[in-house]
Amino acid sequence: MSVVILALIVLSSFSLASSSRNRPGDLDEILYLPGAWPQPNFKQFSGYLHGSSDKVNIHYWLVEAASSPASAPLIVWLNGGPGCSSLEGLLTENGPYLIANVLYLEAPAGVGFSYSTAPSQTWDDDQSVKQQDSQYRSFNCKEFDSCKTGMKEAHLSSLIRHNLTTRLVVPCVDDTVIRSYLNSPIVRRFINVRLDLPKEWDLCSETVNLNYVRIYHDLTEQYMKLLKSKIVILIYNGDIDMVCNYIGDEWFVDNLNLTADTSDALIDVSYIPVHQLSS
Repeated sequence: MSVVILALIVLSSFSLASSSRNRPGDLDEILYLPGAWPQPNFKQFSGYLHGSSDKVNIHYWLVEAASSPASAPLIVWLNGGPGCSSLEGLLTENGPYLIANVLYLEAPAGVGFSYSTAPSQTWDDDQSVKQQDSQYRSFNCKEFDSCKTGMKEAHLSSLIRHNLTTRLVVPCVDDTVIRSYLNSPIVRRFINVRLDLPKEWDLCSETVNLNYVRIYHDLTEQYMKLLKSKIVILIYNGDIDMVCNYIGDEWFVDNLNLTADTSDALIDVSYIPVHQLSS
């Protein structure tokens, strides 16, 4: 599958803002999830947030933690592609949601249920950052300054990682079940998305994928800035992934020339995070 996590950002003390045109709230709550039995024992919200302009509408799906959501951290989950929907992570990869709230964004516009009514649309690294940064501002995150000042550098470094991978041939991915489910008019009504735009939900947008412009080819500078700011970064991969470039990530980390501290963090683990053979 052509999936890569673009951001795994933990925010402290998360709370939803009151309902309004630009903010998620009770009007977006999913009161019934068709096909789920028993029904989830946690709250979910789905709807639209405005992007960098009123013409850009970004679909979000927020899943609250089953336990103490008001004090649980918030994880922002973004699938890659570029041009693939984060709902694949929601419906086929993640859960159960026990200790964290998880926010799924379908971005940029043109991916999944997200759309733009502008006469023309461009897709590149900077445009994606602008659209997604505006979504974080729609949430009221206490004790997290980036919600007020933006996350441009931090999010940029994680956002552009999806350019390290690309999709396999489309027919290799059997998304029949998830595509049929999300294109059901009944499901779309209950998850508060439009029935006419987009006309059909798809796992990945070929239009976005083929027209996406890569601006940043090396993120070393961005990562080093984050590390110098004492921001903890987790890069992880499955070592049998046919699409996500786990070897490239290993090389990237090696080239940062960082000193690993194994005195406390790794002394008790039962596995080796990276096993590298040397000749």
